[in-house]
Amino acid sequence: VAGAKGYIVYRKAGNESSWTTIANIKNGQTVTYKDTKATTNGSKYTYAVRAYFGGFKGAYAAKAYYRLGTHKISSVTNNAAGTITVKWNQNGHATGYQVRYKNGSTDKTVTIKSNKTLNTVIKSLKKGQTYNVYVRGYLNADGVNYYSAWSAAKAIKISK
Repeated sequence: VAGAKGYIVYRKAGNESSWTTIANIKNGQTVTYKDTKATTNGSKYTYAVRAYFGGFKGAYAAKAYYRLGTHKISSVTNNAAGTITVKWNQNGHATGYQVRYKNGSTDKTVTIKSNKTLNTVIKSLKKGQTYNVYVRGYLNADGVNYYSAWSAAKAIKISK
């Protein structure tokens, strides 16, 4: 906000009715804040930011987010020609998952629309090439998708 001396960041977790101050940013040029304590898988966190100008505090600007834990790929196998099967752990709070695979400039994402589906088959991969595979969950709330971070990469060389 032009002329702001700083910002106060507030948070509500789940269905809490009152705001908790989580940061007082004392520099009007600092416009980001990372909340490292919002870690509960599947929880809704609502944030509000308020600019201040000396003793005057501006209006709240609020937005809700959902946090999903990061997933882990349990296996990636090349069990048929140009084909891999990717398996991962379940997140009961997720609506579904995305699987991403990369090779050089090739970067594709597959969306799985059920949180009970814990594997997918990816075809048409090139023999002799190595692909990095990632997975993440998403939660659809009020028509908006909220995503977890991508998992650590699992590399697989296509030998068949």
